[in-house]
Amino acid sequence: MEKQHLIISLLASGIVVVLVAAWFGIFDSVSRSFTEHENAMGGFAIVALLALVAFFHEDHFVLLLVITVLLYSVATLGLNIQFGYAGVLNFCWSFFFWRRRLYFGGIECEHGIAASPPCWWLVA
Repeated sequence: MEKQHLIISLLASGIVVVLVAAWFGIFDSVSRSFTEHENAMGGFAIVALLALVAFFHEDHFVLLLVITVLLYSVATLGLNIQFGYAGVLNFCWSFFFWRRRLYFGGIECEHGIAASPPCWWLVA
C-alpha cells in the first residue's frame, strides 16, 4: 500500500540530493563519462530495455507505458534534430500529438472511462 507522505518525502529528498550534487560539481565528471562512453551507454540502454521487457512480459500495461515512452522519446529526438541542429521548423509533430490526444480522448468518452480532464476539452 502506498503512503503519500512517504512518496512525497522520497521525492523531496531526491530533489535535494540532485541539487546538492549539482552545487558541488559531481555531475561534471558523470557528464564527461557519458560523453566519452556514448556507444557503451547505448548498448546498456538496449540491454536494460530487453531486461525490462523480459521481466514484465506478462504485464501488458507496463509494456504499453514503455512503448509510449519510447514513442515520445523518438518524437523528441526527431524534433531536437530538426529544430535544434538544422533549424527547420516542422509542425507535423504537433499534429501527431494532437491526433493522439483526440483518439484517446474519444476512447475515454465512448467507453465511459473517467478522463482526468473531462471529455469536453476535445472541442477546445
